[in-house]
Amino acid sequence: MGKAGMDPSPGLGQRIGNLMGAGNGERWASLVSNLRHLDVLSAKHFSYRGPLLGPPHSHPHTFHISYVISGRATVRVENSVLQIGPSDVLFVRPRQLHASADDRETTFELIEIKFAINSPGVEQSVPEIGPDIRTPNTSAVVPALERVVMARLVDLRDDNWLVRVRLAETLMLLAKEASLSPVAESSVGGTTVRMHQAAEYIAVHYAEPLTIEQIADLAGMSPNHFVTTFGRSMGISPMEMVIQMRMYHAKEMLRTSDLAVSQIAEACGFHSPQYFTRFFTRREHRAPREYRADHR
Repeated sequence: MGKAGMDPSPGLGQRIGNLMGAGNGERWASLVSNLRHLDVLSAKHFSYRGPLLGPPHSHPHTFHISYVISGRATVRVENSVLQIGPSDVLFVRPRQLHASADDRETTFELIEIKFAINSPGVEQSVPEIGPDIRTPNTSAVVPALERVVMARLVDLRDDNWLVRVRLAETLMLLAKEASLSPVAESSVGGTTVRMHQAAEYIAVHYAEPLTIEQIADLAGMSPNHFVTTFGRSMGISPMEMVIQMRMYHAKEMLRTSDLAVSQIAEACGFHSPQYFTRFFTRREHRAPREYRADHR
């Protein structure tokens, strides 16, 4: 490892690649030679209760690694519907649309790492792994992830070379040990793009009085064809996605703000506080104020 502000030895990638397996020298040389362009934004081992990914969204520059220690969820990454459970790694690349496929709250214990590339044209240095990685060799994967967490904790400087090297080691290990899950569904061409655009529209306009006819028109389809295509592509009906988005943001506001229930109802697209309270109670088996108290 080089000193802070200096690149590692040019031969380091080749030597590491040779250790990882025959013929991998060139494959990993690019990653290691570009370590200076890796920014580890966060690395943590934590527990929380909620949906694993939340509503549909993407990140323009950020890679997202989540290793599941406990908890199970159904998620969607682009066209793949994935069942995620203990010993699975979820690997999401920049600009990949991802979301929880349901809004059920689950208690998760995770090791999570987020990193970005600070220079254009270097993304291809990150190996093509994911999105769902089965890791039977947990005795190697978990310590590797924890080393990234510890390196980040002990040195928060931007020029923290140790955390970058630890991340590179982890990426190599994941790519070597993982077996990729099959894609549960496939959808190609303009239809996929339009369904993603519809999901993104819902994610932005969830608080508005949306109708199937309105969203279908934006997608250039008849309402019936849109509902069928959206459900097949996204694994959920359009209106259920609207409801999940509203509930997700309502619960987030109940947990993190002091706004009145009536204000939250209006902000999240429910037509009256009374309806919001009835709907929330039926869905969560407790009233909004009880939910807020439980999460304070």
